Amino acid sequence: MNKNELLEYIDTNSTAITIFKDKVRTEQEAKNKKRQPAKRWNDAKIERVVNKYEAGKKLSVQNESRTMNQILVHRPASYVHRKSFLI
Repeated sequence: MNKNELLEYIDTNSTAITIFKDKVRTEQEAKNKKRQPAKRWNDAKIERVVNKYEAGKKLSVQNESRTMNQILVHRPASYVHRKSFLI
């Protein structure tokens, strides 16, 4: 599975990213309320930050997937221990 296929799969089949974005948005809005009125961010700035966090999370999932694939493909089954697959 290449990068684009993985990202498409995550977008269409995962609710985790939607939940993650909602939590990040809520956190950013709470932080924004604590800022001084003159320094508060507009909604577009908050959305950019939420999208930045989302991209980072997707990259993290992609890297973890790649790492797990390398472990499974390049190591004999007897070498891979069950304890290494903490989920």
